[in-house]
Amino acid sequence: FDEIATRYPAAEESFFQAFQCVGNAPGGFQLSNGYFSGVPLRLFLENDLGVDWAQAKRVYFRCYDDYFTTHTKARIMNDDPRPAYLAYKFNGVPFSARRDGSYAHGYPVRMVVPEMLGMKSPKAIMEIEVSDRDEPDGYWETRPVESTSPDVLWADVPPMRINSRIYNPVNYQTVRKGSIYNVKGVAVSGVNPVEKVEIGITKVHNRNQIDGEISWQDAVIRDRPDAMAQPDFDDSNGAAFGEALSRINSGDWPAPYVWCLWDANVQLPTTAGKYGLFVRATDKSGTVQPFEEQTAQQKADGNNAWHGLIIQVD
Repeated sequence: FDEIATRYPAAEESFFQAFQCVGNAPGGFQLSNGYFSGVPLRLFLENDLGVDWAQAKRVYFRCYDDYFTTHTKARIMNDDPRPAYLAYKFNGVPFSARRDGSYAHGYPVRMVVPEMLGMKSPKAIMEIEVSDRDEPDGYWETRPVESTSPDVLWADVPPMRINSRIYNPVNYQTVRKGSIYNVKGVAVSGVNPVEKVEIGITKVHNRNQIDGEISWQDAVIRDRPDAMAQPDFDDSNGAAFGEALSRINSGDWPAPYVWCLWDANVQLPTTAGKYGLFVRATDKSGTVQPFEEQTAQQKADGNNAWHGLIIQVD
């Protein structure tokens, strides 16, 4: 860690990044956001290990917890639009010094591949192999998505796609009829950032049995992060956070690979009953979250269907 951190001071980057598990269900909590510091893995492989890419086809990673995954040579060599990083700090704190379990966050080093889901950013890396093999040999990549579809495996290249979730209210919360309720949540996307977030409400029997037409309204996407977003335990003297903040503030907002906060004042029905509250987001390419993803093939690169919950209006 010390050698990597000091050998490439000019190449070190600090950047915000959202992480999402490939198995995260709609509305799931396997989604987070923070900032990392690291260097492009390509520099380490070429300069420290003297890798000759001529015959290489893939790079394989094996981790402290027996996790393993792989990336194509093309992805590791390509820094456009963002490098594949070898990271050694999270929220300004070296993995070696984290007080909440360094292996859990990636000690000694971890990968951060911005445009892919978390399964392709292995942590606590113990071995890196550059190989002329070309097999997607990974923990998830060799496993079926569902036991009923044994031939459908988790994707080798799972992109971070447009996604959103509601944090407030919570499922089955009771709310006052006829009132205006401030619904809150987050939205995230990959290469094409979030463009729009919509909140919908309708009468339901349950989350998958809609009783009537959904009434949609636009949510307000909140401003980009500022100095108040610096973690309380960040002891990096603010330099790394400042770099990550300036990087995200130098472009459009919402930004790629980072979640944004949103909220919407929703007029609740005047009639008591069970209602469904839904969120869907659209990215800058015009792609909208699907209503649902049912098949194993649809879920193989992550499930980004609408998040819906039930509220009891009384």
